[in-house]
Amino acid sequence: HMKHCIIAKFGDMVADKKETLAQVKALFAAAAPVEGVTGIVIHENCVARDNRYDLMIVVEMARDALGAWDASEIHHQWKAQFGGMLASKAIFDYED
Repeated sequence: HMKHCIIAKFGDMVADKKETLAQVKALFAAAAPVEGVTGIVIHENCVARDNRYDLMIVVEMARDALGAWDASEIHHQWKAQFGGMLASKAIFDYED
């Protein structure tokens, strides 16, 4: 399996990061199944420093499921609802 990590930092327009993180968690908790995706875990940053990212979404999937993930409703909702709130993000994929 592959882990697809979305590491994101909220922009200054996000006044309440805890509330926004709760909304992100609620969005992914309600996600419909995506073919080839076996799990989604959201990690919150535990160190409050300006140079830290705020969250990491880890999507466990079959390596060939990346296309299905990109086309999925949950991926589109994430980008539509939260994309404009991000100051920066990084994508990192690995296998273990």
